[in-house]
Amino acid sequence: MSKTDETTQPDRPPRSKRIGPLMNRRQFAALASGLAAWGLLPRSLEAALPVPSSTLRLSRRARQVAGRQGKWQPTHVEGAIPRDLNGTFYRVAPGQDEKFGVTLKHRFDGDPFFSAFRFEGGRLQVTARYLATPEYLAEQQAGRMLFHEFGTLAPASADPDDEPPRFKNSPSVNVIRYDGRLLGLSEGGPPTALDPVTLEYQGFWHFHGTLPSHTSFTAHPKFDLGTGEGFAWGVHQGDPMELRVFRMKGDGRLETLHRVPLSRYAMIHDMAFTRHYLVFAVPPVYFDFSRLFMGEASLADALRFAEREPLRYLILRRDGTGDPVWIEAPTAVVFHNGNAYEDGGHIVLDSVLSPDDSVLRLLYAASKERLPEVTSTRLARVRLDPRAGRLVRRDRLDEWLEFPRFDERRASEDVRFLYSAGEHRQDPLGHDRLNAFDLHRGKKRVVTFEAHQTIEESVHVPKAGGAKSEAGWLLTQGYDGRKNENFLDVRDAPSLERVARIWLGTHLPLGFHGNFVG
Repeated sequence: MSKTDETTQPDRPPRSKRIGPLMNRRQFAALASGLAAWGLLPRSLEAALPVPSSTLRLSRRARQVAGRQGKWQPTHVEGAIPRDLNGTFYRVAPGQDEKFGVTLKHRFDGDPFFSAFRFEGGRLQVTARYLATPEYLAEQQAGRMLFHEFGTLAPASADPDDEPPRFKNSPSVNVIRYDGRLLGLSEGGPPTALDPVTLEYQGFWHFHGTLPSHTSFTAHPKFDLGTGEGFAWGVHQGDPMELRVFRMKGDGRLETLHRVPLSRYAMIHDMAFTRHYLVFAVPPVYFDFSRLFMGEASLADALRFAEREPLRYLILRRDGTGDPVWIEAPTAVVFHNGNAYEDGGHIVLDSVLSPDDSVLRLLYAASKERLPEVTSTRLARVRLDPRAGRLVRRDRLDEWLEFPRFDERRASEDVRFLYSAGEHRQDPLGHDRLNAFDLHRGKKRVVTFEAHQTIEESVHVPKAGGAKSEAGWLLTQGYDGRKNENFLDVRDAPSLERVARIWLGTHLPLGFHGNFVG
């Protein structure tokens, strides 16, 4: 394994809060970068600056406009791509940090940029492109923003006859393959269908007419690979407002399992399932639509954290029977869960918790050169009693991490290994560590990347013939700020030994989620 740009190390104590990036040691680069941060340097010159060896807003550079679109075969490979790794690794990202001279404020802002990494017989072919939605094409033709982003409002037109800007459904959070279709996901409406080979736009997808109107669709549907079932949900914006929970059937249609009344539009981003239950972590984060109706607030502006309210767990039977069970816990913000399973009548759930709203404020500061202080995220193991409706215990396992993934063939079982991305040492919007947490032994293996590198989540791909173990490959896309170039790592799971690093020859914007299709 190459040691030139990474180290593997045992667990270490969590770091304290960190504020802002380090400055470049060279005075000219520091001065020029400072002028750029204050808007006193033209963007053409800012883009021409050498990427500093320190991580001066590395995470922002990692989401700059893509350096290339189309199809190509990378030629620079360190190590060797496993010949038995065959299939397509799909990724999606918000695809830029500015549009038509408007700086995008939020990490969720940007046109969806899709990538397909196709492995076959020890080779890799890349297809990558901005999704040519009607909104994207309209803005390209107009040469200006016509639609609001999640955290950035489009400037009003100087022409009073022009239509005012509207919000759009941008499928830039996750991408899955289901019912023979490639679906780009957000939470602003129905999924968007793409051609799985060319990544061309095909239109909104309503599951053969079974997704109810005025109902959003999650960015994190879950699949039981043992039974072939999928589970999804969305908020129905009717009277009453409801959480609609669906079974994703083998014929591509949705079956409504539960309709749970909601008093407010809550941020329900992820869930997990066990053999008998579906488990949702519902944080006290709500959309204040009254601000949107005034026309001067973005969706991010309308997001409210009720710090005195509890985190609530919603437990539903996955067969569609029974009443909802609500369990209160200490307040926290939850974006992502790991696995869940049943043990002695209890539900054991692994989640990444933030005790306050600092993660929300951090995401909204994506365009700033100096980032706000952040509170440590925590990997927590929660034990819930669905019969008694109570929280039994909550244990902290790890800190400073996000994007938990595992061998999804083992979903609803007592999995051993959980993989995550550790927060960057100097840029809390980036990640410079790959963690493999042994849930059975309470130990962690860590790969630490160079300070000028940042990575996305890692996705577990089972090895051929490894049905009885958690053996597999880990696929991780990263960005190297010195080279202004992306790389794709193939590692052995769970040892984290690097087998291959493929340099992509260009920069592609980093995002949040993706999945492998064998």
